[in-house]
Amino acid sequence: MSGVPKRALITGSAAGIGAAVAVNLNELGYELILVDKDEQANNTLAAGFRNAKSIALDLTDRDALRLFCNNIETLSPDLAFINAGVALPGDVVAISEAAIDLHLDVNLRSAMLLNQACAKAMVKAGQGHIISTVSMGGITPMKGSAAYSATKFAMRGFLSALHSELKPHGVSVSGIYPSAVDTNMLKHEVRSNGSPLNFVSKVATVDEVVESVQYAIKTKKLEVYVSSIDGLNSRIIGFFPSLLDRLYPFLEKIGRKGMAQYKSKL
Repeated sequence: MSGVPKRALITGSAAGIGAAVAVNLNELGYELILVDKDEQANNTLAAGFRNAKSIALDLTDRDALRLFCNNIETLSPDLAFINAGVALPGDVVAISEAAIDLHLDVNLRSAMLLNQACAKAMVKAGQGHIISTVSMGGITPMKGSAAYSATKFAMRGFLSALHSELKPHGVSVSGIYPSAVDTNMLKHEVRSNGSPLNFVSKVATVDEVVESVQYAIKTKKLEVYVSSIDGLNSRIIGFFPSLLDRLYPFLEKIGRKGMAQYKSKL
């Protein structure tokens, strides 16, 4: 990168996908604004970079989130990676109201408000790119993780509309669509008897997701699938959603096998 360094805002930066993307963008010369609830881990990560600012933020704290969003314009991000998320397995009849609220607050409400705040700043600047981590769970409904799927389905629609709104202003919008990714979040899901549908496709590495983020930066595509098979599945399911009930037994059988293999390595 030449000239003035570009600046990237990353939420959910302290671990997993967010931390790996931060490492990659640091290597590319970006100034980093790292945002995470885990202040200690975030500070440690930021300390290892040339030019990084660590900000502690609980996305469920509405006042704190509002204040942060109001100040995003002063941070002048050229790139925003809206990545923080939660996944708590549970059937609809069993999951608690608090768990539903947590999914809504972190995966949907905060993500929408962060996208909105970045969009305002970037439209004013006349350029920018917002990338959000979505999920194949936002395309294929996941039995046993309906609350999670609901937030990701909503984010897909939100990003599609936002893409059309911002394109005339020179601002790009992308969504990253991984299936299961080998992170601590996935390990927690497995130990909590999460959905075997996570394991229908091969478990992706964090590095593969980073490559997808880089592809999104390069191409500005609206939807980027970590696996080409997932991209095909999204089209089939999108056109024929009624097939799901017939496919579930087959998909769950494949998923249970993949889940057992993954669990054996933990």
